[in-house]
Amino acid sequence: LEKPTDIETVPFTTKKFADRGEGKLPNETLIDCARRWIEKSEGRKIPPLRTVHRLDKGTSGVMVFARTVAAERYLGDLFRRHDITRSYMAYCLGKPIDATITSRLVENRGDGRRGSTANPKLGKEAITNMKLLASRHTKNGQIVSMIQCRLKTGRTHQIRIHLAESGHPLTGEAVYRSAVAFGPEIMDHSGAPRIGLHAHELGFTHPVTGTLMHWQSPVPKELNDWWQSLRI
Repeated sequence: LEKPTDIETVPFTTKKFADRGEGKLPNETLIDCARRWIEKSEGRKIPPLRTVHRLDKGTSGVMVFARTVAAERYLGDLFRRHDITRSYMAYCLGKPIDATITSRLVENRGDGRRGSTANPKLGKEAITNMKLLASRHTKNGQIVSMIQCRLKTGRTHQIRIHLAESGHPLTGEAVYRSAVAFGPEIMDHSGAPRIGLHAHELGFTHPVTGTLMHWQSPVPKELNDWWQSLRI
């Protein structure tokens, strides 16, 4: 299915809400919408859908839920072994070079944000392949680039962190704006309508039929219109 921006993938409980004794946030999530759509389409109640992976609230694009325990285990194993095709269209500040970024990500790099560590004993390995597709300019001359990111791992906020730490944070990024802990924020004059990240491609082998499944999701209109408005 295709996730729009500004909706959580699944319900969650933040520390703030837990401290107040409250449970899950009340807003409807993507997994709720997907279950309701399937039930309407099939004309019957179905068991709860199962989470295999997630997209950040501000990220749009193609993703998958599992309908059975067996499918959840199968797909989860594919994700853990990275035996799955995933690519993102990302819009970032500056003009990065084609590169493979490898680091170890921890929950707190020192300033309360997730990030990379130089300690080989901490964190989890994260690998992102970046390919520059095109660059344009804002009205005030800031360079903005469209890149393709292919994931060899799927860590939380991986693309957002790797781009920021390489000096090229995503357009519209509100959290990861500095290359290092406590470093100066890289200013964003792009005018992007939202965070510049879209899950463009997803592919895997079907858990029952063995058929190779593959989907591509076009960049949403608001991002594409903004990109087209920039100067070449």
